[in-house]
Amino acid sequence: MSLSWLLEVFGLMGLPRTDVQAIVESLRPGQRIRVTQRVTIGFKIWTTTVTGTVRDIHRQTLGIHTNRVVQDEPWVEAILIEKDDGELTTVTLDENSVVEPLNQAV
Repeated sequence: MSLSWLLEVFGLMGLPRTDVQAIVESLRPGQRIRVTQRVTIGFKIWTTTVTGTVRDIHRQTLGIHTNRVVQDEPWVEAILIEKDDGELTTVTLDENSVVEPLNQAV
């Protein structure tokens, strides 16, 4: 039994791996995007999609309360997205996030 077979059976090959830093550097406020993410809990896997306009891109600390060196704080890349109905949502990116630009920044 190969590892790729196991990954495919459990749906872990459904989304291509991406370079999060390259994604963040390519985004601009005003740009319409679609973000697809895979959420895995145990053996259950859900795919979620958010479509909207980029309002802000920022680096967010995780808030883990430990005695750490400041330079060693864990963080994630976060995108503030305004959905078509006006709702604001923040999406944090990981290595399995797929970000598709839908048009050019305005």
